[in-house]
Amino acid sequence: MQLREFQNQARTLTVDPVDPDGKAHRKVAHLTGAVGDLARVVRPPRGGADAGWEKTKVRDALAEILFRASAVADTYGLDLGEIAVASLTNLAYRAVPTPAGSFYDDGFPACEQLPRHISYEFVSDAREDGVARTRIHFDGKQVGDPLTDASARPDGYRLHDAFHLAYATHLGWSPVTRALLNRKRRSNPAVDESEDGGRAIVVEEAASAMVFSHAPANDYFRTDVDPVLLDNLALLAGTQEVATRRPADWRRAILDGYAMWHKLREHDGHGIVHADLLARTMAFQPTMAPKLVIARAG
Repeated sequence: MQLREFQNQARTLTVDPVDPDGKAHRKVAHLTGAVGDLARVVRPPRGGADAGWEKTKVRDALAEILFRASAVADTYGLDLGEIAVASLTNLAYRAVPTPAGSFYDDGFPACEQLPRHISYEFVSDAREDGVARTRIHFDGKQVGDPLTDASARPDGYRLHDAFHLAYATHLGWSPVTRALLNRKRRSNPAVDESEDGGRAIVVEEAASAMVFSHAPANDYFRTDVDPVLLDNLALLAGTQEVATRRPADWRRAILDGYAMWHKLREHDGHGIVHADLLARTMAFQPTMAPKLVIARAG
């Protein structure tokens, strides 16, 4: 049966004396109640439970949800078939990365483009006071200042340039990486100011800090990323050029960035992270370095 046909038939069969005026809020309340009924039906497996009975109850609960959703759609003149199409479109937007192709810096001089292949060598040691610190080298030269966790509890944030490199890889966007590698688009002052300047850098650093704050509750992103976090990142970066990227792009950037972060942690802050922006891939290469004993989080 087509959804549109179902909606038409459901409309003729609707008899709801509790809701004679057809108020939307009442219909939404009924829909919420149907979802609650489903939650009560779905239980953890029980010894000796009749799987067929469970399946029937779940089917009936979903049927009620579909009916109640149809009633809400009717109130607003919406078509269930069009809603289904919109649902698939939204799912694809969240699940399918942006096709590889153009970069935000296409058309700019080569010296202002993010390198399409970037290899960062991470080298870690300890300060005189015993605090761990990390330096990054690109093309044999140190870029940026040495980083510490800047925290009373060591947590590995000193390695977070792996995250910025992941943003460059999967989003084609990283004002921080541009600044580190001196690839700001100065030939266009407006772009330089709005997309590569201080505000853009703050947005990216805020995104990195936001994700890091969610990491402990999400197993340090070893498997997946909370969709709500992806929505918040899109909101945070909504004024920047990266707003054209999809949640799926952010998801891949976070998962790959944390995969590199975990590798660096396993090797006590030493190793080379290779990023291929054309293929949108990252790889880790261990390096020989003195063994450091550093407290780990996650």
